[in-house]
Amino acid sequence: MGPFAMKYEYAITDKVGIGLNIGFTNASIEWSDSSLNMSGNIENFNYSYKYSKLTVTPRFNYHLGENEKIDPYIGFGIGFKKASYKFTTSDPFFEGISFSGLPVSFEATFGIRGWFTDQIGAFAEVGVGHGFFQVGAVGKF
Repeated sequence: MGPFAMKYEYAITDKVGIGLNIGFTNASIEWSDSSLNMSGNIENFNYSYKYSKLTVTPRFNYHLGENEKIDPYIGFGIGFKKASYKFTTSDPFFEGISFSGLPVSFEATFGIRGWFTDQIGAFAEVGVGHGFFQVGAVGKF
């Protein structure tokens, strides 16, 4: 499920905004595989990988342009992250792995907003954060 993200920004000046980004991702995959054992018999093994991540990141944006319809910006943020990774298997030659990542989220992005009307538009961002590439709708309130 996901990734899902919700972003909020408050303009302090025409060039500077502060905000909050919240992101969530949850994914899993399971598969089976067969191989020959030492006796020459076929054995079936199951594998499973599960991953989840929640980030809550306060953010600073600096807007680069002067145009009211096209708004390029750079963004930086540091905040909280809760992530877990778990790999399990019935194969006796592999050990399962389970760990949580560092509880710190970091964002450094370049983005651009395009406004279709005075209140409705779209955005795209590239960089490090909840995902390497993000697109979505944006609104002014």
